Amino acid sequence: MRDTASILATLLVACNGSGVPCPIGSEGCACTTGGAGNPGLECLSNLCVDTTPDAESDPDASEDTTVDTVTDISSDDLTHEVECTSDGDCNDGDPCTEDTCAAGACEHDMVDNDDDGYPTYEVGGTSCPGDDCIDSDPAIHPGADHACSDLFDMDCDGLLDTDEDGDGFVTVECGGDDCDDADAEAFPGSTELSCTYTDRDCNGLLDVDNDDDGHDSTACGGDDCDDTRELVSPDAPEMSCNGIDDDCNGGMSPMEDADQDGFANAMCAAAGHELDCNDMDYTVHPAATEICGDAIDQDCDGTADDGC
Repeated sequence: MRDTASILATLLVACNGSGVPCPIGSEGCACTTGGAGNPGLECLSNLCVDTTPDAESDPDASEDTTVDTVTDISSDDLTHEVECTSDGDCNDGDPCTEDTCAAGACEHDMVDNDDDGYPTYEVGGTSCPGDDCIDSDPAIHPGADHACSDLFDMDCDGLLDTDEDGDGFVTVECGGDDCDDADAEAFPGSTELSCTYTDRDCNGLLDVDNDDDGHDSTACGGDDCDDTRELVSPDAPEMSCNGIDDDCNGGMSPMEDADQDGFANAMCAAAGHELDCNDMDYTVHPAATEICGDAIDQDCDGTADDGC
């Protein structure tokens, strides 16, 4: 590009129609417009400005995004630069942008075919930095409302609207029973309970106190030894014969567990609990280790000295 001195030296205009030449950029003169040599003259804020692209460095008058192809004249807070005359001057070669010429300046907006404010993610097989997964429907874009259909991903997160966390349970929002469809470990019957104040098994109760008896579970640092039973807690009375440590003191009543080995006798054992086959000997119970050669069934599996 020609240097500023050569531009100012060659681009002279007639001031006030007097024929007296003055350089472009001078103040206090009224510019005459047009003429064979200067077709693009403008008078802006009493400043003479040439808006014609520099034909020497840019013969086709197209915008060059790396080189300034126009004459820039600055005075105080005035800078006038014309970069384009048509949309074609602004083509940057990027299929992900819409290139337009507005008021002489090029604008490169991301392609948004459905005008929903979210640019597309691809154009003609070329990946784009946008995130609108279907750019032909303004209702489909990141953060959009769900359609509650097994066929749609309205919010463009890669998951169907009915099961956003992919755990196989339909969200409550769409008529299902997944109480937290942003957590794949939260669904009815989940055993992945959390010691935070959440409800991962979707039973309407917080995981830290899953029986709602006012005591957090021992697994979460509390003192409830059985957080699945509302009647079992340090505040509960010890029942006489149910095979359960109701008051969480570490043992059952002597009637239930005479040898206090943690296993109830056959008469008092709770449903689903293993029985103590000899409630008078604390070395004999379902979790005991078999002692070889004594002809005693220590582990209560029905066979003495098995595995010896």
